[in-house]
Amino acid sequence: LGITFDNKLHLSGHINNITYKAFRTLNAIKRKFRHQDNDTFLTLYKAKIRPTLQCASPVWTPHLKNQ
Repeated sequence: LGITFDNKLHLSGHINNITYKAFRTLNAIKRKFRHQDNDTFLTLYKAKIRPTLQCASPVWTPHLKNQ
């Protein structure tokens, strides 16, 4: 499934990887589509970023305040 965890079954590494990937995609969208309206950005967000953040989210649902 692509879910990573450490020997104590903590998912903080997985959460960090997912958020890094989402931020990287967001920055790429911002670079490529500098002059975009809100509808275009929302469409790109729903197509590229949100699926990354929601992938297997029931398994790694953040339950700690710092996550």
